[in-house]
Amino acid sequence: MLKNVVLAVLLTCIFAVASPKQPRPNTFGSIIAGDNPNIYLLASLACGTENSCGYMKDDKGRIYTNLRFHPYNTPMLYDESVLFCGDVGDAFREKPNVFVVTYRRKATLNYQGIGCHELTSVFFVPSSETIQRRVK
Repeated sequence: MLKNVVLAVLLTCIFAVASPKQPRPNTFGSIIAGDNPNIYLLASLACGTENSCGYMKDDKGRIYTNLRFHPYNTPMLYDESVLFCGDVGDAFREKPNVFVVTYRRKATLNYQGIGCHELTSVFFVPSSETIQRRVK
């Protein structure tokens, strides 16, 4: 009986010392986010109407780009607006109709209370005809 009590106290002490009160840093010493920091949008531009896409400038002279997208596999009435930090128009020039836009989830600045996002990349999605031509 005394053996069991001593064993229980010993195990409790071991687990109390072994469990950290603060999170331990990883081997690289850097902070690793538990969430994906990027947003991926498979879409086409929806800038057909006046004032639906454009550039804005704040009082500090910073430029923002507002773009509207039609996400893939959604009704045409649905669109999504994204405010990007800086002039990102060149990233969308010379791109085919459908592309994948990658941008940072967390807004870095804001324009009149609306967060702007950093554009990471724009990749075009080739049509099935283009893919078939490349295979031949």
